[in-house]
Amino acid sequence: MAKKIKKFSLGNSVRKRQLTRTIENLTKGLVYVSETDAPFEVFIVAGTEEFYGGLEKEDRPVEEISVDKFFARLVKNQDWHGDKEKEMARKLLKLKDFLDSNLNNLRVFRIGRVQIEIYVVGLDEDSRLVGIKTKATET
Repeated sequence: MAKKIKKFSLGNSVRKRQLTRTIENLTKGLVYVSETDAPFEVFIVAGTEEFYGGLEKEDRPVEEISVDKFFARLVKNQDWHGDKEKEMARKLLKLKDFLDSNLNNLRVFRIGRVQIEIYVVGLDEDSRLVGIKTKATET
């Protein structure tokens, strides 16, 4: 009978770095287009309680939207798109697909009005909250 090999914390550490490095590479040069264009940043939170508890304490409005709704306008090619916009949409679709495939319980939170913080978060295989964040200005 084959022995099960125990995964050591180094393996978890390596997987964590690979996941975040891949997300960083996928977000490199991408911006969330609103009245101000903002870059995407990768983040990791060890415990979900810290993040979700913080949402409950927010004194600003918190809205949860679907991942598909969040990415819909970002990945759709428009008639007026030039090569740069088409490339951005392609990269954003690749990012969405990667997040969908590698994170569980993927969710999007929009916090605030006018100056909005946006978090796209999910759980990695070690139940750490991993995701991307950006900002939007909507008047």
